[in-house]
Amino acid sequence: MKTSIITVNFNNTTVTKELLLSIELLRIRDLEVIVVDNGSDEDPTRHLESSFPWAKVIRSEKNLGFAGGNNLGIQYATGDFLFFINNDTVLEEDIISPLMGTLLSDESIGMICPLIHTYGNPFEIQFAGFSELHPITGRNKCYHHPLSETRMYETAFPHGAAMMISRRVLEEVGPMQEDYFLYYEELDWAQRIKNAGYRVMVEPSYSILHKESMSVKKISNLKLYYMTRNRILYMRRFSTKTRFAAFMSFFLLVSLPKKLLALVKEGNYAGITTVFNAIKWNFNKEKADSVEKDPLMIARSPKALAS
Repeated sequence: MKTSIITVNFNNTTVTKELLLSIELLRIRDLEVIVVDNGSDEDPTRHLESSFPWAKVIRSEKNLGFAGGNNLGIQYATGDFLFFINNDTVLEEDIISPLMGTLLSDESIGMICPLIHTYGNPFEIQFAGFSELHPITGRNKCYHHPLSETRMYETAFPHGAAMMISRRVLEEVGPMQEDYFLYYEELDWAQRIKNAGYRVMVEPSYSILHKESMSVKKISNLKLYYMTRNRILYMRRFSTKTRFAAFMSFFLLVSLPKKLLALVKEGNYAGITTVFNAIKWNFNKEKADSVEKDPLMIARSPKALAS
């Protein structure tokens, strides 16, 4: 059995090299590594191939987003299992083989994740699972401590920084939805996996180190746009009409005023435009589709996003 590791690079070749070096040092057998360059300003293909000749480097001339970049990697993957990992992570141990073994031994598991610790502070846990989304607020909780120290347990959603799926399940439920472009795509994917009757699990015995937000800074209007836009998109896609109406009422009457007030206090007036553009996308789909042909156009617009 072979596992394909898929990671996406966007203007962070140095960071990607650190991940590849950590994989190389582990000398894991039956492993295929695929790096998708997602339209970086400078093509790093030749540099990466010369430094890591065992890795398969795929170049996209435009930024396909998180889902699109990973889906491109799937097209070149030959493994029986696929492990999606952010390029801003580091492996300290072989977690690939045991995660693959777990999926092999229990076909009710559709996806599995390790714990995620903070790079530079390995005692801090970024991810140990997620709760379900509240049907009205559209919010959920990220757990920063394992729900079990020794036993694998179920999570409502995976963390996109590190998640493994079998080809069998992938072929049944399909790849990630690319219309999210950034954020919420793994939640959508997990919900479809659960709707197909599978469980999403966390294995607390294994972990990775995550630097977090190397391509999109923690505070940026690019992130604000997609988090707002896709929160609505996800709830619209997986809610009944009644529940979606309740969610939108809460969003417009509670969440939106609170966010706008925070942006005014920060002096981030461009962020106000960003939020309304994100809402508008969900209710003016034809115009939004024309913008989404070049997703980074929004980020380049001085009237919209200022990352």
